[in-house]
Amino acid sequence: MKLNMWHPRWNDQSLMLKHNLRDDRMIGVLPDREWRESEDIPKFRIIGKGNKIRLIHLKRGWLKRVEKYADTDRLNRIARRKDSNRPANLLIDRDGKPLTPGALYKAFVRANRKINAPFEITPHVLRHIFACRFLQVAIEVEARRAGLEIDDLTRRQIEDYAELPLESLALELGHASVETTRIYVEMLITSWLAPRYHNAWNSVLDAVE
Repeated sequence: MKLNMWHPRWNDQSLMLKHNLRDDRMIGVLPDREWRESEDIPKFRIIGKGNKIRLIHLKRGWLKRVEKYADTDRLNRIARRKDSNRPANLLIDRDGKPLTPGALYKAFVRANRKINAPFEITPHVLRHIFACRFLQVAIEVEARRAGLEIDDLTRRQIEDYAELPLESLALELGHASVETTRIYVEMLITSWLAPRYHNAWNSVLDAVE
C-alpha cells in the first residue's frame, strides 16, 4: 500500500506501509485521501478514552473539514513554533502546542454560552447522546423493516433489534464488553415503555375526576 502523507515528524517522501486497519502501528499515520473516491464509510483506528484503541466511522463532510483544518490552520500554527519539536497531535493550540483537556473544556464552555444551551454540553454528554441516538435509529430501522410501529414495540423486540448494532456501538465506544454498552438499551427501553404506563395511569385518574 503506497500512501502520500505528510506528518510533522516525517519528510514529504512517499512511504511503503504493510500494515492495515487491524494493526495498531497504523495509529497516528495520516490517511490517504483516496477515501474520497470510495463509497465505503471512512474508518480509522484511534486512541481514545482510557487510552483504549477503537475503530471509528466518520462522516465524509466532517472528515473534509478536518482535512481542511489540517492543511491550513494546523500547518500555520506549527509554522509559528520557534523550535523544531513539532507535535504529531491533530488538535493543537494557537502556539502549535498539543491541545490540553483544559483548553478543550473552555471551548465547550464558550460554545454552551453561545448557543444558550438548556443543559451543560460536554464531551462526555455528547458521547452518551451519540450512543443513545445510534441505537435508537438502528432499532427504528429494524422495526420499520418488520412493519412495526415504534410505540408498539415490546421490551423483547427492542432487545432483539438492538443486539447487532449493540456490538458495533461497543467497538465505537471502546468498551471491552458488550454488557457495558447494554445500559444504553435499558435507557431506551425506559424512555419508550415508561410513558405508556404513565399515560395509562393518568387515563384512570382522569376518569375518576
